[in-house]
Order: sequence, then C-alpha cells, then structure tokens
Amino acid sequence: MWALFYLIAFTVTTFLIYGENFVYWMDHIPGAGEDGAKNFYTVAYHILHDSSLFWFEGMNYPYGEHVLYTDNQPIITNILKIIGGSVTWLPFLIFLSALTGGYLFFLMLKKETGQAWFALVASLSIIFLSPQWGRLSGHYSLAYVGLIPILIYLLWKHHQQPNLVRNITMLCVVYCFGWIHPYLLMMSGIFWFLTASIGILVKQARYRWHDALWPIGTVLLFVITLKLSDSITDRPESPYGFINYSATWASIFLPLGLPYFDSFKDAFTPSQEGTFYIGLTAIIGTMTGVIYQVKKRSFDFWSIIMLASIPLVLLSVAFPFYLPKLDRLLDYLGPLKQFRGIARFVFPAFYALNLFAVIGLTRWFATKKRTVQISGPIVVSAVLIFESIGHSISAAQTSRNGDALNSYEEAAIDPDQFQCILPLPYFHIGSETYRTQDNEFIRLTAFELSLRYGIPLAAVQMSRTSLSQTLAQLSLTKFNTDLPKVLDDYDARPILVIVPSDILLNQNEAAILQQGKTIGRINNLDLYALTIPDFKRIANRNRDFIINNQDSAQVLTSSMENYLSFDELTTENPYAGQGAFEFEKSDWTEIFPQEMVLRSETEYELTFWFNISAEQAANAQLWYWERDGDEEIIFTHSEVGDHIEQINGDWILCSLPFEVESDGNRVSVLIHRDGKKQKLTIDEVLVRAKGELYSRQGNLNLNNRYLTQPN
Repeated sequence: MWALFYLIAFTVTTFLIYGENFVYWMDHIPGAGEDGAKNFYTVAYHILHDSSLFWFEGMNYPYGEHVLYTDNQPIITNILKIIGGSVTWLPFLIFLSALTGGYLFFLMLKKETGQAWFALVASLSIIFLSPQWGRLSGHYSLAYVGLIPILIYLLWKHHQQPNLVRNITMLCVVYCFGWIHPYLLMMSGIFWFLTASIGILVKQARYRWHDALWPIGTVLLFVITLKLSDSITDRPESPYGFINYSATWASIFLPLGLPYFDSFKDAFTPSQEGTFYIGLTAIIGTMTGVIYQVKKRSFDFWSIIMLASIPLVLLSVAFPFYLPKLDRLLDYLGPLKQFRGIARFVFPAFYALNLFAVIGLTRWFATKKRTVQISGPIVVSAVLIFESIGHSISAAQTSRNGDALNSYEEAAIDPDQFQCILPLPYFHIGSETYRTQDNEFIRLTAFELSLRYGIPLAAVQMSRTSLSQTLAQLSLTKFNTDLPKVLDDYDARPILVIVPSDILLNQNEAAILQQGKTIGRINNLDLYALTIPDFKRIANRNRDFIINNQDSAQVLTSSMENYLSFDELTTENPYAGQGAFEFEKSDWTEIFPQEMVLRSETEYELTFWFNISAEQAANAQLWYWERDGDEEIIFTHSEVGDHIEQINGDWILCSLPFEVESDGNRVSVLIHRDGKKQKLTIDEVLVRAKGELYSRQGNLNLNNRYLTQPN
C-alpha cells in the first residue's frame, strides 16, 4: 500500500515541478552551455550511428575515441542502442532512478523512524533537494539521483547482515556506476571504503577486515577493464583544475542557489562547479545527531556513514590542498588526480548527512514530551519541503533553456559521399592542455549536422584526449609546409567543410576555404567540399612562399630591437641557435621586446616558439597590456593554445596580432598561470609590422615560420 502511495506522491511531485520540462525535452536539448549540447550529441550519435559498443566514432575523425571519454553513459546508451531506444528516453531514465532511490530511502526511514508518513515526506524531499538535479543542465550522466541511494541501501542491508552475496552485489552495482560516469564509481567507491573501514574500527564483530577490500577491488576491476579496452597510451595524467573546480564552504553550507537567499549570495564565494547545498535539516540535524550519539556512546550505521561523509566533504573543497605549500601533495594522489571536478564528491555526503540528520532528529524528538514528538517531525517536514521545492524549481528552469533539435533545413547531402565534417572556425576542446577559442554557433551547428547525416566530425569536444592526436588534429588548420600527418589516415572521399556565412576566419582557415569547392548553403551556413590534394596545394603554396621570399627578407640579428634570439643563454634544447629562455609558469614573465617603438595605424604580429614537451606546459596564459605612460589603454588575457600558428615537433609557434592606439604606446605581454611551479621554455621572439619580411640565417624560414625544426 505504501509503495503505491509513494509512487503516486513521486509522480505528482515530478509532474508539478518538471511537467513542462518533459514536453520541452522531446524536441530540445535539456541544458544549455558548452557541455549540454555535447553530452546530448554523444549519446544520440552513439545510439544512432556508431558501429562499435565501446568506441565513439562521431568526433576526432579519423581516430574516434573510447566511449568513456565522451560522457555518453555507455552502459545506458548501449542498452538503448541494442533495443532501439532513443536519446529522448534519458530524462525518463533519470527520473526512474530517482523514483527507485527515493523509495529505498522511504523503506529505510520507515523502519528507522516508525512513522510512514514522515518517511514518505522526508525521502521525497531529500531526493528532490539533491544537488545532482543541477546536472540536468548539462552533465546528464551525473544527474542519476537514485544511484548513490541504491548503494546506501545496500550498505544498510550489509550492516544488518554482512555476507558475500551483498559484497558481490555492491561490486556489480558500483562497477556499473563507472560505465555511466567514472565520477560515480570513484565517489561511491571511496564512500563504500570509508563506511567499511569505519565499521571495522567501531563494529569489529559485525564487519570483517576484507570488507574494506571490496571497494578497492571494484575500482581496480574497472581500471583494468578500461585499460584493456582502450588503445590510447598518451592521455593527460594530471588534468588542470583540481583545486579550481572544487566546492566552497559556502556552496555546501549556504543555500546560494535557492530564491530566498538571493539577497545575500553575492557576499559569499560560489563554486565554479555549481551549488552543493546539503540543506538546513542536514546542518542542524547532524549537529544534534552527533550530540545524541555521543551521549549514547554507540555507533550505529547512520553514525558510520556520517563519519564517512566527513572526508568526502573535505575532499570536495580541496582541503588540505588549497593551503599554502600543500598543493604539492596532489602529486601523490595517483588516479584521483584525474577527477578534477572534486566538488562532486559531496554527493554521497549529501544523502548520508540528511539521512543521519532525519533519523537523529526523530530519535531525539522521541525522548521529549508528547508535543515535541508530534510537532518535531512536522517542522522538519516543512523545512525539507520548502527547500526541496525551491531547489527543484530552480533546477527545472535551468534544464529548460537548451537549443531546439533539427533547427536546420534539409540539404542535399549524401552521407556516403563525405568522410567527415570539418567545421570552421575549428574547435578542439578536451585535451586538458590545448583548447581552441569557442565559437558556440559553429559547435552546435556541427553537432546537429553530424547527428542528422551520420557524418563524423574532425573537431573535438571530449575529455582526456590523446595528446599526440590533439596536436595532429590542430595541425590540420595551422600553417603547414607539408601535408598534415593526420591526413595519412583519411580515405579518398571529400571532406565537408561548414562555415558561418558572415564570419571572418584567420589566414590559415581562409586558405582552406579558397581551395574548397562551394556546394551549397543551408540557413546562414556555407558548405564546401575539400579533398586531400587541396591540402597538399595549401602546403606547397606555404613552402613556395618561404623559399621565394627568404632571400629578400631582412636577416635577423641580436641587435634588432624587435627580436629576441636568446642565443646568449645556455639552454639544453633551444628551438633555434644556441639558447632559449627558461622561466617558471607561476612567475609573471615579460616576453615582449621592450626597446621597440610602436606606431599607431600599423598591424603588428608577435610570434614566439614555445616548448610543449612537458605535459601541461601549454596550459599557460598570455596577459596583454597596452599603456600610455601609467594609463592602461587595453588589457586582454588568453590561453597560449589560442595562438598556435605552426606545430613543429615539441614546439609550437604562437602568433598574437595587435595594434596600438597611439604612437609610442608601450605593449607588455607576460606569460603566467597560477598553480604549482613548472619550467617553461620559449625561443625566437619576433615582432614585425604587416608586410615586413624577416629570416634567420640557417634553415629555410620566413617570419618565424620554418620548413623544418632548426635544432
């Protein structure tokens, strides 16, 4: 009977809050922003077009990518693929998980509190207050609200009667979590390990030492499976942002995302990852529950999972790594370094602390007079309902602002005629080191056309992408004097190039269009066909330009005010000449020739060679200032990777065009990035006005572009 009541209550609550969303999601992407469209596209493309269950073919053509690094929920999408399901089923599956997890919470709370009505209200409220609902706006695989509650239920049953079958069940469940999203595996595995370890310490008779080995074995099994199914060996080992993408104390303990706190939220520091508020009930109830448990001097299951939550909360705020000089401890985290969005590790703590609080408060109410026994649960219910409704309405609104599906008219495109789509401006996001500047229009357009026609993209938006493949892909649209090596794996079919009609491309991408054959237009998007010989012609033209103009160019010398050769320095591996300039990434290092006098109404280009042999080296920023005396005229900052002009072995040529507003204004360009120290190396800094030609003696080169690497 209560199961039916719960189903009705959950269904009514869902459709009162999210009813409009279900209609919207039938022909719109649930979430806006960079990740929403990509995570929708990868799921849909894998279901409709991929020929493999474990390899995604929709991006990074011709290489593709392991499904796990595309955030496409492989265990879910493969089931949908096999049974003929659709991407539009995903929201319903997310709510089905919430229904399941909430009902398991109801069963636990009903037994622990003895009050079915209160258990129903509390379980529903906890589920709908979950910070995971915020992931409906983009990270859909992290929005399965019911998964962690399933683990907590299994841990609760295991606590009552430990046995091998329950450990095996939890292993299977958590292992499957990893194939929805690895974060779910890791946060669940850590929570399981902490629960078992604390249980061993305080309940020796009930727990056995090997209970703590099961979560470790589960994670190892997943890692082994992943390694065996993944052929890539040069993925980034230390993604940037472990501390940057943490939660803040305010985002956990204050309702920054709830309407009633809008007037105060600007006074506190939010998290870049979103809101992770655990709720007023959890905060007050945990403090009350701790006092109650201390007086009882006993540890039950709820005390154990409360204690297991504490390390997860500390990890989610990057404690102690954000303390001075303790960031060096990150080097010893092993595989955990891959999980840079550590704010998400608060998810298990949210559920555990709310359960501990509700049960603790109920037990405390039971020790008081009759009026408190009646009014206490009512007050707690009111607080839970109030906050969960506010949070749910906010989550529903943010997951109802995505782009419409099938917004482009049909075009006469034969999918079999083209081997891939090359969008211009080109985008590549996800190597953790190199990232192109984002053009949302072309990115969303590329996803839609690729999905509609089943043509893979040469572009990339994924995570932990192979570093060698990244450089190979980026070289396709850079300055080349030979055929880009990535084209060795292409076939003879043309490439479909798509470009917005009204956009101004950079010089290298414009050269690609000049070689392409116009084949049509849909809406405000121009379509071109490009062949491999076209790329060869572009490379030959660049080569001929260097060869034919080198003799007429000015010879670079160390005495020139617009040139820094660094040949006077002693460096182990300079790009050209005898030396290069080494410095720390975390320092503020000037690279612009300060003796140069600049003129207004003149187009300049700053170029320099940057060494990328060390991982994360290119994850640095360029800080640009133009000043008139002490007055700041212009300030911009960008990523080093935004300015790649040419790739040559372990070096990239960076190009920064600029102009000054007035004669004599000073320009300052610094390289810097906050974080731990890392040695960077640059060489051959050149500033030239448009039309000027310069060449260094030795290898064939012009304006800092080289046919081959000098050293």
